[in-house]
Parts: sequence; C-alpha cells; structure tokens
Amino acid sequence: MKKQFSGFVEANQGFNGPVAFDGPQGWTVNKMQQTEIYKIHHGLNLSNPNKLRVVITTKKTFTIANVESTTANDFTVSVWTVGSATGGAPASSDFMFIAEA
Repeated sequence: MKKQFSGFVEANQGFNGPVAFDGPQGWTVNKMQQTEIYKIHHGLNLSNPNKLRVVITTKKTFTIANVESTTANDFTVSVWTVGSATGGAPASSDFMFIAEA
C-alpha cells in the first residue's frame, strides 16, 4: 500500500540549516545558500527512490518547480521563473507538494 505525504514550504525556509516545515512530522527542509534549491529530508529509507512520485505547485505566478533528484532519504527541488523575459532564472516562491511512496 502506497502512502501519501504533503507539505508547504515557504520561500527561503531552511536558509540557515535544516528546519521543520508545514508537512509530515519529522521531515525537514534545507535551502541551499543563495540559490532556489531546496532539499527535503524525509527519512523514509526507500529501497527504490526512483518510485517516489512528487508533484509540486509554486505559489508565485510565472514560476515552476522541478524535482532534481531523489535518494533513499530525501529529494531536491529547484524553483525557476518561466518566460522569455526572465530567461529561466532561479526564483523565490513558496511551494506545496504531494509525494507518494
């Protein structure tokens, strides 16, 4: 039986180190310094991390989020602007996610 998890991460949350966020108990977020890359630590110790499915929705217009990698105990999310005017630059935005493992 698969389990579903969801959470809400505020822009710049975890900038100074891993912190708890509005999501599953025990999960943490750590924002990589000076970039819009977030590492979500879940500690599920997945035997096949490629089967983790994550859907992300950003809260700021003209931004998208992408799961860059998954490991047994975490996944990495990056947030970007869209459109020709911005050229796909990193963007600050809150985001929500649903994960299934």
